[in-house]
Amino acid sequence: MDEESLGRALKRDPKLASLQTALHRLGSKVQPVDSDLLEPIGVFRQEGVTTFDPAAFFGEGNTKVKFSYIDDDLTKLPTETNIPAVDLRASRFRHDTHFEPVLLELGDQKDVKVALAHVAAMLTAQGQGQPGRLLNDGKATLIPLGNYRYLYACWDDGWYLGASPIADPRSWRQGRQVVSC
Repeated sequence: MDEESLGRALKRDPKLASLQTALHRLGSKVQPVDSDLLEPIGVFRQEGVTTFDPAAFFGEGNTKVKFSYIDDDLTKLPTETNIPAVDLRASRFRHDTHFEPVLLELGDQKDVKVALAHVAAMLTAQGQGQPGRLLNDGKATLIPLGNYRYLYACWDDGWYLGASPIADPRSWRQGRQVVSC
């Protein structure tokens, strides 16, 4: 069965889709990082997205997510299309650090970057600050976006979203987390 036929079959039968997800998780190559710097939290599946428009998602019309601040750079990113489902891993910082050493622990930047569409899905699931994959206790979750940038998201009566270069000199405190591919 080719990939297109499989996709049609999965749409017709939700039980097949659940089976495919379970089989994919068993075969996932993504593993949490366990090192002196990072403590593993786990791996989770983020479903694929057909089209994601950052300007629309981060615009004033989004009533599903409460934002307190959005970095202008995020609204200017291009529309993403055909973003596949991925396994994402989460790790907690064991001690204070800059982001660059964290990225070195995770691996090659092109392999660990997360699509903004997947970030948007996590934000939507926790739109009003409820528990989920992102920290919601005022501590930041850092996410590599590629293009030598990373996003940081923290809840403070709304999602505060910033974007910084990988070489940013800012120090992130113990207990923050990183989510990556």
